[in-house]
Amino acid sequence: MTERMAGHTTGNTTGRMINKSLHLRFGKYTAIGRISFLTNMAYIAELLWRTVFMALIIFIFSQLWAVIYSGTGALVLGGLTYQQMIWYLVMTETIALARPRIDALIDQEVKNGDVAYRLSKPYSYLLYHYVSYMAEAVMRLVINFAIGSIIAYLTAGGIQVSLSAILLFLPAALVGLSIEFLVRACIGLGAFWVEDTESFLNLYEKALFILGGMLIPLELLPETFRRISAVLPMNFVLYRPARLFAAFDVQAVWSMFGGQAVWLLLLAALCAVVYRAGVKRINVNGG
Repeated sequence: MTERMAGHTTGNTTGRMINKSLHLRFGKYTAIGRISFLTNMAYIAELLWRTVFMALIIFIFSQLWAVIYSGTGALVLGGLTYQQMIWYLVMTETIALARPRIDALIDQEVKNGDVAYRLSKPYSYLLYHYVSYMAEAVMRLVINFAIGSIIAYLTAGGIQVSLSAILLFLPAALVGLSIEFLVRACIGLGAFWVEDTESFLNLYEKALFILGGMLIPLELLPETFRRISAVLPMNFVLYRPARLFAAFDVQAVWSMFGGQAVWLLLLAALCAVVYRAGVKRINVNGG
C-alpha cells in the first residue's frame, strides 16, 4: 500500500516537473509573441496607413483588368471572372503587405554583432525571431483581410465565398508567411558571408511578384513559367492561398497544404544549416 502511494506520489512529481519544464520552454516564446504584438499595436496607425497603399493598388489594377476583360470580350480569364480576379488580387496584397522585413533585421544584427548577444540568451535565436515575426504578421494579416475585403467589395462587388474558403485561407496564409520567414531568414543570415544581402532580397522579391502570382495568376503566364513556379516555394506563399479564397476548389486543398508542408521542412532544414554555419564562424573568429 505504502509502495503504491509512493509510486503515485513520484508519478505526480514527475508529471509536475515535465509540465513545469514545458511551461518554461514554451512560455517564454508566448511572452515574446505577446510583447511583439503589443509593441506593434502601438503603431496601429502606421498599419492602417498601409491599407491606403493597398486601396490605391487595387483601384489601379481593377481599372486595368476591367479594360482587359472588356477588350477581350472574355467573361473568364485564367479560370477567374472579373470579380474573382479583383478578390484574388486583394488576397495576394493582404498577404504581401503582412510580411515584416525580418531579413533586414537579421542582416543588421549579424553586421553590428548583436547576434552574439542574442546567442547568450536562453532561447533559440531563430525561434525568437519567428515568434516575433508571426505576432506582427498575424496582426497585419487580420487588418489587411478586413479592410481589403471592404476595398474589393466596393471596387468589384461581392463573390460567393464559402465558409470553408474563409476558414482555410487564414491558416494557408499563415503557413505561407512561415515559408516567407524561412526564406527571408536565410537571406538575412547570408550577412555572415556577404556584405550586402539586399541584392538577394531583390531577386527573391522579383521572383515572388512573377512566379508567386502576386499581380497575375499563374494560369495567365507562359507554360514554361508555370512549370518553374510549380517547383518553387513562392506560389505557396501568395498564389495558392489567394486562389483558394477567390475560386475555392476542395481538390486543391490537400496539394496546397502538402506542398506547403514539404517546403516548410526543406527551408527549416536549410535555415538551420545556414544558421549553424554562421554561428560557427562567430566562434572561430571570436565575434
